[in-house]
Amino acid sequence: MAGFLTVWHDPEDGKVYVVNGHRRLEMARRAGVKSIQVRMLDPKYVPDSYSALLWNAIQTIAEGGGTAALAAQFLRGTGIVLEELERRGVSLRGKIAKDGATLARLDDRVLNRVATGRMKESLGLAIGKEVPDPYQQRELLKLIDGSKRPVTNKIVKEIGLWIRAGANPLPIDENPQDSNP
Repeated sequence: MAGFLTVWHDPEDGKVYVVNGHRRLEMARRAGVKSIQVRMLDPKYVPDSYSALLWNAIQTIAEGGGTAALAAQFLRGTGIVLEELERRGVSLRGKIAKDGATLARLDDRVLNRVATGRMKESLGLAIGKEVPDPYQQRELLKLIDGSKRPVTNKIVKEIGLWIRAGANPLPIDENPQDSNP
């Protein structure tokens, strides 16, 4: 009932490694299960350990596992584009894949904050959707860091509209009605 393991045969050392399903294997061992279903990856498509790691990441994203930040880091680190994931059978309608693609648009500093939990994922998603340019994302990060008030997704959306319109947004704590023309 726990599903199956995806395994890979390493031609260099002759050993079989679990590529996907490490937790399922551990749970089966704890439960005293004597056998479990496995799917052996075809060496034609997975010839080396790097390819096996890629397969694991793609399968995890396809199954809706992991986090959007990890999916984003995978996409950025490998250079794989969304069309390639679709070609490999990964539905981009899943939340992890869709949000990962949005987060992959972030500047490295912003993505790092999301991945390490120093920024809410929802705020990173708002920035990725509303502010397309990495330089502008870094500038927005400065505004966020300098703000005395919590920055909401709504504020990011408004700032994104200003930036795309070519305006220079005010610091977040300033009220435009308080300034003299």
